[in-house]
Amino acid sequence: MKKFLPNIATSLGLVLMGLWLFMPASTPSSPPMPAAELMAEPHNIDLGVIEPDQTKSASFTLTNSSQSMLLLLEPTSSCGCASVKMGKSILLPGEKTEVSAEILVDNVDVNVLVSILVPYQVEAQAPTKYVNLHVKYESVSSDHSLFKESQ
Repeated sequence: MKKFLPNIATSLGLVLMGLWLFMPASTPSSPPMPAAELMAEPHNIDLGVIEPDQTKSASFTLTNSSQSMLLLLEPTSSCGCASVKMGKSILLPGEKTEVSAEILVDNVDVNVLVSILVPYQVEAQAPTKYVNLHVKYESVSSDHSLFKESQ
């Protein structure tokens, strides 16, 4: 009898292992990607070449495409050259608001990409999400412009 019990346990273990090995792989279904709640139009604006000490503006339209109210928080800019303003801070489903950026160009010869980050929440106390907008421009100093014209 003593030899019989270990053989039953071993056999049972092998059967269970075999069942586990040959079971169809069950992959947990990942939830579908949620639709974007806050749509931006456009996402990118190219202001082209701007002379020094000029101010140019760019504006974006944000649309709440969700079925929930969105709370838009204070937008920020990656550059001190941009002053960002936003219309409404609460958007009901389907509502729109405008984000505008005033860009003041300094006297530096550079290609600049300004990032504007608009944080928002779907519900109070919900994790903050972000929409990232871009404004691109090229700054040409007056000395550089004169050099170009003389060639």
